[in-house]
Amino acid sequence: MGYGVGVKCKCQNKELMLGVGMMYPSVYKETMDDIRSGKYGVEMRDLVKSGRYITVDAERYMYHCDKCGWVEDFTALDLYEPRDVEKVKKRVANRWSAGDKEINQTVEELGELPYFTSDDDEYVLLKEYKHACPRCGNVMKRIGEEELFRKTCPTCGEKYKEGGDIIMWD
Repeated sequence: MGYGVGVKCKCQNKELMLGVGMMYPSVYKETMDDIRSGKYGVEMRDLVKSGRYITVDAERYMYHCDKCGWVEDFTALDLYEPRDVEKVKKRVANRWSAGDKEINQTVEELGELPYFTSDDDEYVLLKEYKHACPRCGNVMKRIGEEELFRKTCPTCGEKYKEGGDIIMWD
């Protein structure tokens, strides 16, 4: 499920698109392709290409800059690896998890994990991606809506408010 949330203060008013919708298999594949191409750095590229069945969280989350107060939505880009590689290698990939093609192969036959869900406890965090604030360059932190709406923007001094129409998609 994907959804939108509005965030307002005196210095910003924006709609953030969070979560993931039915296009997740395609988004996941594009994100992995971007990592393999080096778009997010050599370290991420090399980890994914290591043959260790590394996977990525390609869902969108809200991030906040404690320094300037900027709020943005980003794809998480955190890398995970299986707790039990042998178990994961035997898993059969299905049509949904493969995205744009119908397959009936194990993860080992495919040579990669065709999907990832952040609520899957079979994986452990390998590398947390650090998003830089587009306004000041500071490292941003992932934040939930409830936590954000208790904060005051350090730039304008106004408390963040919900704004705009909330939308949901799937």
